[in-house]
Amino acid sequence: MMKTGTLCCRQGFSLLLYGFGSKRQLLQSFAVSSLTDAGVLAVTGQSPGLTAKQVLIKAASMLQRVSLAELKGCTSETILQRIAKAQAKLYIVLHNIEGSALRSSEAQGLLAELSALPNISLVASMDHVNTPLLWDKQMAARFDWLYFDVTNYAPYYLETANVPSLLVGRRQESTMQGAAIVLRTLVPNARRIFSIIAEQQIQDQEQGLSFQRLFKTCREQFLVSSEMTLRSHLTEFKDHQLVHTRRGSDGTDLLFVPFPNDTLEHILREMEAVD
Repeated sequence: MMKTGTLCCRQGFSLLLYGFGSKRQLLQSFAVSSLTDAGVLAVTGQSPGLTAKQVLIKAASMLQRVSLAELKGCTSETILQRIAKAQAKLYIVLHNIEGSALRSSEAQGLLAELSALPNISLVASMDHVNTPLLWDKQMAARFDWLYFDVTNYAPYYLETANVPSLLVGRRQESTMQGAAIVLRTLVPNARRIFSIIAEQQIQDQEQGLSFQRLFKTCREQFLVSSEMTLRSHLTEFKDHQLVHTRRGSDGTDLLFVPFPNDTLEHILREMEAVD
């Protein structure tokens, strides 16, 4: 694969490695030993939060030797034009082109446009058998793939590092979606009260917040005028399993949100978008 792959890259084709087993080490070895006539940009497609535009920005930054910050405000079309005008050549090694953040038609379209540029050569891997279904005829033509079967049965250690277990991942996603839906239906003051409990839990890592302490904070922020109003909001939270109570070390009932901190942070960001 090494000699043939190198020749095909230099002839303008894109390479797509498939087959059972991790292809990460093979791609890295290929880049180091064979792609020596130009710069190499390695991208992990399974990275959480990765976008196709970020790949474009990194490629343009390497080719034009400009900062990433300078390119962030540019449109994708402008970045592609800047890459095309660069005199240097660049190899892009993309581990798992079907990564969850890159599966949209928009993302794949940008990657196809990038790979079609004359000074860009794309070498990618895929592990999902249905990956080619992401591309229509026009997109596949832009990629101009040559397929290489590199079955090796190597374990998928790094590819699965950011993937939660099936049951835990789905349960957490369901929890976040359910909480976000409920909170959107509440009045702004109720959402703010929930935020106070959640933010206190994240910042102080405490067992929970006492009712009196919460009431004092809410009164200071003019969210409630009486304990009855606050208890009404808390009852609604408890009915929707958003807030629970537990006994503290001093015997006081403490209010807490029964979600891990990363889920809480996601929910708070969703609430900020609503407000």
